[in-house]
Amino acid sequence: MPLIVKAPGLQGLAKEALLEHYEVKVLEYEVRDRINEIKTKEFSISSLKEYINLVDPSLMGVPMRQFILETGWFKSELFKVYNNIAGMKYPYVRKTTATGIAMGYARYKHWTDSVDDYIYWRDHWKSKGYETDNYYDFLNDINYSISPGYEKLLRAIDI
Repeated sequence: MPLIVKAPGLQGLAKEALLEHYEVKVLEYEVRDRINEIKTKEFSISSLKEYINLVDPSLMGVPMRQFILETGWFKSELFKVYNNIAGMKYPYVRKTTATGIAMGYARYKHWTDSVDDYIYWRDHWKSKGYETDNYYDFLNDINYSISPGYEKLLRAIDI
């Protein structure tokens, strides 16, 4: 009968690296599960803030103010009926989560899809060389709004 030798256990750096990898994967799965759970919930400001913190915390600044302004504090028909949180038009030249057009704007299956589409929209502009370090400058550079007071309105929103 052949002799079976038990392999030595992991030691030192290899063991630490494996444990760290495991912890990272567990956290990734927990975040993914929470994102998927939020994607089944009705809208609330607390769910929006949690979703943003999970998918892209940079949205908590100017973009959050845009969501508030564009939806009239989340009361507009475009938002309540068609889940459009940012007044986005239907895009024909970039990746989108929009499912169609309503009232001349993009419509979404769920409000989180609109947040995801906003990220696709922003990343589309970044891929064209626009910087988002100063988000107000970014919005001006891409001519986001025809309203000369748009930035002032955004800055006035207290979040």
